[in-house]
Amino acid sequence: MSQYCPKCGLKHFDGDPIENCSGPPPFSDHAIEEHRSSNAATAEVDDGRFPLTRAIPIVAKEAGVKQKQARVALLKTYDGEWHHVGITMRRVRYYDVQDALDYLSEQNGQKPSRP
Repeated sequence: MSQYCPKCGLKHFDGDPIENCSGPPPFSDHAIEEHRSSNAATAEVDDGRFPLTRAIPIVAKEAGVKQKQARVALLKTYDGEWHHVGITMRRVRYYDVQDALDYLSEQNGQKPSRP
């Protein structure tokens, strides 16, 4: 049996009583509004990594390609990084925009921007 907790908004299962809840999980200041883990916020701000739907337009614009080509480049360069996102803290894949841009450059016969 499970119940939603009024303190944190998450589902608690048997063996994890609501009475023991310490409240919502900690977030960085700028992640609270968007329900992202602090690591997800750091990945976006400092590392240039984004979920696929946000990374596609960035890569397409920077590389001057169609969004379909940007999507393929992001999927081919995915390295396994994910972060907890959303009110239910689900796992979301995060893609490196620069890796995708380098991949597209290599496909066009240019040198990548980083070694």
